[in-house]
Amino acid sequence: MSKKKLAKAEKRLGELDRIFMRLYEDRVNGTISDERFSSMSKSYEDEQAKLKKEADTLTKDVA
Repeated sequence: MSKKKLAKAEKRLGELDRIFMRLYEDRVNGTISDERFSSMSKSYEDEQAKLKKEADTLTKDVA
């Protein structure tokens, strides 16, 4: 069970990295406002921090 959760967390972390890149590009291109960028990036950063912590814990459990 822990291995599946770890794989899911790692997959989502990869997705978040791609989302950040697109979000940054949208900001540079002027597609989204600075305010919207800040709001969205904060939300994704919070999720990313939570997932990294969870992945660390699951890695220790699996080992």
